[in-house]
Amino acid sequence: MGAAEVDDYEARIQKKENASQGKDPEVARLRDVIQKHQTLIANLKRTKPKWEQTITEAEEALAKAVAEEQTATDVRMEASKAASDMGARIDNLKAQSGSRLNAFGRRVDLVMREIDRAHWTAGKPIGPLGMHVSLTDHRYKDAFHSVLGQTLCLFAVLNDRDRSTMKDILIRCQRQ
Repeated sequence: MGAAEVDDYEARIQKKENASQGKDPEVARLRDVIQKHQTLIANLKRTKPKWEQTITEAEEALAKAVAEEQTATDVRMEASKAASDMGARIDNLKAQSGSRLNAFGRRVDLVMREIDRAHWTAGKPIGPLGMHVSLTDHRYKDAFHSVLGQTLCLFAVLNDRDRSTMKDILIRCQRQ
């Protein structure tokens, strides 16, 4: 047996003695790793409720934000509709300002042209009646309009035959 073999046996014996006494470096390293992992697990268990609470709060905030976004979308749609309605009213007022007849409804100018072309037995109809009315005090405009509103858009005829002709003209112009 040579010196190298003796040294090898002594190293083996030492390794076995270390292993039996818990001094094996690999075992010690693994025990350190296990200890670190156990510490990490304990820390994670301790912080888990905090993270779960944070997640719950974030989900609630998200739900609230989604609800607020829907409300904002609804408000935007209502505002868009109101703007569209106002645009239509503005267009209507512009059209009415172009001709005094436009204030009495759509296609009144067409009705007036048809009245001029038609044959009347007792005379051409008078109308729209609102064309023959004027207010001296505009403070009463709303009351006047609410009481006489639709009447201001009517035409007056003198007999049944002319009434029938006028009715036909109104129907025909309404379809166009």
